[in-house]
Amino acid sequence: MDRYQEYNENKRIRIQQYMSIYLLGFLFIITFLFGFHGYYSFPSMNTSSALYSTIRLFLFNFDIPDGSGIAPPITLEIAKWTGVAATNLLVFQLLFKTFSDFMKRHYTTFFGKHTIIIGLNQYSYLLAIDLIKKKQNVIMVAEEDEKSSLKMKLTNNGAVVVSGDPLNYTILQKVRLTRCRTVVLFTFNDDFNMELLYRISILLHKEKRIADLEKNCSIHVHLNDIHMKFLFDRDVTEVEELHSFNQNGQVHFFNLYEIKARKLFHDYPLFSQDLKNEGEGKLPTYKPHILVIGFNDLAKKIVLQAAKIAYYPSGEKLKITIVDRHTKNNATNLRLQYPNIDKVCEVHFIDWNLREASYENATGELHDVTYCVTCMRNKEFDYVNGLQLIKQLNIQEIYIYKPEYFYTSVTHFLKDLRGISHIKEFGNMNDIATEDVIIKQKLDEVAKWSYRIQTRTINNKGNIRVASHSRFDRRKIRWGQKIRTVNNSDRKELTPGVWEHLTHEYKAATISKGDFYPIILHLLHLKAVPMDDISPSHSIVTRGLYREICREQLDLLAKLLHAQWKAVHHLNGWVGASTALLNSQVSNASKGKRDTIKAKSFSNSPDPALVRWDKLNKLSEITGIQYKESYRNEVLAIVDVYDLAGYELVERYES
Repeated sequence: MDRYQEYNENKRIRIQQYMSIYLLGFLFIITFLFGFHGYYSFPSMNTSSALYSTIRLFLFNFDIPDGSGIAPPITLEIAKWTGVAATNLLVFQLLFKTFSDFMKRHYTTFFGKHTIIIGLNQYSYLLAIDLIKKKQNVIMVAEEDEKSSLKMKLTNNGAVVVSGDPLNYTILQKVRLTRCRTVVLFTFNDDFNMELLYRISILLHKEKRIADLEKNCSIHVHLNDIHMKFLFDRDVTEVEELHSFNQNGQVHFFNLYEIKARKLFHDYPLFSQDLKNEGEGKLPTYKPHILVIGFNDLAKKIVLQAAKIAYYPSGEKLKITIVDRHTKNNATNLRLQYPNIDKVCEVHFIDWNLREASYENATGELHDVTYCVTCMRNKEFDYVNGLQLIKQLNIQEIYIYKPEYFYTSVTHFLKDLRGISHIKEFGNMNDIATEDVIIKQKLDEVAKWSYRIQTRTINNKGNIRVASHSRFDRRKIRWGQKIRTVNNSDRKELTPGVWEHLTHEYKAATISKGDFYPIILHLLHLKAVPMDDISPSHSIVTRGLYREICREQLDLLAKLLHAQWKAVHHLNGWVGASTALLNSQVSNASKGKRDTIKAKSFSNSPDPALVRWDKLNKLSEITGIQYKESYRNEVLAIVDVYDLAGYELVERYES
C-alpha cells in the first residue's frame, strides 16, 4: 500500500469514525440554539429559565409557560424533535460502543465457519481484508500492545478484534476455535507459533472436539525457519494431540519469503534461452547466472528456489553471485544450514559496500549475468542501483523487491528515465497476503495434481507405481488397494494420491517439482495459460500433439527432472546410499526380514537414487524399479497435470 492509498484509506476510516459524532454535535447545537431562542421569545421567560427549559428538551420535557397565550414558535418545535433525536443517538452510541464487540463476536461465531487469524501485522491485516471482501467472517486475535491503528481499521471494515494473550486458553475459547473453518497463526516468532499450535490441540482434546475439527478446519502456521516443518514430520508422533492434526493433513506451514521467491520466478521465469534442436546428442551451451544484490532472508529463499528449479539441457550448474557487505559470515552460515548446496549450484559471495562500489570494475566477474534480483529495502536506492547495472553490465531486466513500506514520489519522478522500463518489481504484499495464496494454496495446485497422477501411473508390469516419501520407497499395488507408507516409526494406511496425508518434506519436494514444470514447457516452446484467459489468438496444444512434441526430447527432459529431484533432496540434507548398503537391503527384503526397502523421511537419510542419470539403469537392475521410465512418464503426464489444474498448454511465440 503506497502513500496515496494509505492516505485515502485513513481518510475513509476517519470519515466513518467521526460521522456520527459530527451528526450528534450538529443535533445538540440546533437543539440548544433553537430551543433557547424559542423559550426566550416568551415574555415570562428570562435568560436562566430559557436555558433551563432548553436543557430539559434533551430529557424529553417540553415546557410551555402557563397563561402565555402564545403559540410556540417553529424554532421551538424543531428543537423539541432534534433534542429527542440527539438523546436517542447518544444512548444508541453508548450502547453500541459497550456491547457491539460482544454481540458481533457472538454473531460471528454462532454459525461457525469463521476464520481466526492470530497475530496482527501488515500481512495478517491484508489477509483479513481479503477475506472480508469475499464476505467471510474474520476474528483477529491480537495482543494488547499490537498496532492499535490496524485494529481500528479492521473493526471499521467488519472484522472482530479480540485483544489478549493468544496463549491463554480463555482467549481461544472466547473465539470459539472449535467451530471455526480456518486458523492462521501469523506471528513471526516460530517458538510462539509452535507453542500455540500445541495449546490449540490440547484445547480441542479437552473439549472432545477433535473429530469435529478434523472434518472442517485447517490450520496454517507461519514459520521463519521452514525446516521446522520437517522436524514436525518426525517428532510430532510423540505428542498425541499434535499427531491427530498431522496424520489428517490439517496442519499446513508457509513462509512469506519462500512465497515471494516462488512468485518471483512464477511471474518472471528464469529461462531466457529456448531448447535448440541442434541434432541428436547436441545440447545448448546456455549457462544461467543469477546476480543477487543484498543478502537477507528473502535473498536466501531466492537463492534456494533458483537452486531447485534452474536446470537446463546444457547440464551446467547454476551460478549464483551474491553481492553485499560482510559476506564471509553469510557464506559460512549458508553452508552450515545447507551443507550440500555446493553439490547443487556454484555460489559466490562478493564483499562490497553497495553505496560506494562501482560495477565497472566487476564486469569480468559479472559479464555473463542472465538474471538479476535486488533485495534491499530502500526502493529508491534499488532503482538508482538498477539503472547503474543496466548501463554498466548490459543486463536486460532487473527485478526489485517491493518492501512493505515505501513512498512512490521518487518512483514517479524516475518513471520516464531511460531504462526504467527494464526494472520490474516483485514481492507486493497485496499479492502475497491473500486467501488464494496462504489458505487455499493456489500456488501448489500443479504440484498436487502431479502427485495425484504420478501415484496412479501404470508401470510396464501393469501395476500402479505409488510415490511415497522418496523415489526409493515405492510400492506396486493394484487399483483400489491400500498402501502402507513409512513415516519414521509410525505406519498408517493411506489411499494413493491423497495429498493431505503426505509428510511436509515430501510435499515440499513435490511443490518444487511443480515449480520446475514451466521450464520444461518453455524448452518445448510452450506455456500454460489459465483456461479463463484462453483467447482465439492462442494455439492450443492437445494431449496427442504434446506427446509428439516431447518424443524427440523425452530422455533429455526426463534427465532434467532427475537432476531437479536430486537438487531438492541434496538441499534437504539427503545423501546417496552405497551400492553395498542397497544390496544388503534388497537381500534382507528378499529373505522376508523386511516387507519393503525403507528410506527414512528426514535429513541425512541415504537414498540410492541420488546418482547420475547414467547410473539409474544399474540401480533399476538391483531394485526392480524402472527409474528412467518413471521420469519419462512424468514428462508425458505434464499435459494432464495442467489440464486438471485448470490450464491449457499453448504455443509460445517470441516477440
